[in-house]
Amino acid sequence: MNITRLLTATTALVATATMAGAEAHTEMANEMTIVSWGGAYQESQLKAYVEPYLEANPDVTVTWDESSAEAVAKLRAQNEAGNVTWDLVDATAADAMRLCDEGLAMEIDADEDLAPAPDGTPASEDFGEEMLVSDCFVPQIAYSYTFGYRNDVAEWDGKQPESVCDVFDLETFPGQRSLEKRPHNNLEWALICDGVAYEDSTTCLRQRKARTAPSPSSTPSRTRPSGGPRAPTRRSFSPMARWSSARPTTVACSA
Repeated sequence: MNITRLLTATTALVATATMAGAEAHTEMANEMTIVSWGGAYQESQLKAYVEPYLEANPDVTVTWDESSAEAVAKLRAQNEAGNVTWDLVDATAADAMRLCDEGLAMEIDADEDLAPAPDGTPASEDFGEEMLVSDCFVPQIAYSYTFGYRNDVAEWDGKQPESVCDVFDLETFPGQRSLEKRPHNNLEWALICDGVAYEDSTTCLRQRKARTAPSPSSTPSRTRPSGGPRAPTRRSFSPMARWSSARPTTVACSA
């Protein structure tokens, strides 16, 4: 595909079908590299999206790459080398924001580039603000996290975890935890379990990032030259110094 920047999406093949019909945005070639997460998830994408697309476009050849977990780092490296080989990437929302801010992903207009809902509702309204979190992001899949725990831990005295907040309660439920290495969800859970209202958790993360950022006097102004990276519109998350096992009922997130 003759695309110099990439479109990141929760499900790449939805973006592929959309871009295939958007002749005003790019001239299609007959090869396409799609990046996903591998395993059964990628296999489901192959069956649901790629195979029907290839049936409708028999001249197109699709190559898979299973590097979505390293999407940001690898796209930075490809861009620096002047050899971007990926076309569509299945990325998390947080990674899509970062790639968009750095000019590594192609911006889209939801109402121009995405099909409306069956009832005619424009894509921007159909997805809503909570899903369209980036100008370079096509939301497709909604998923959840499930926590599992042992039921034979003697130190728990017969108690069982009842919510995600019990993950942070090391006094009632001592022992090791296994969490995703990426901090995105962990920080939101920690704030909510520390007493911050759900609707305020993202604001608290942004405030923390702003407090730890260099002062304007020591930071060059960030402007976007023609064709260059865009100035960041959303802040990425920075890890907390520590998590407390105690859970007070209220917390001022600006403290």
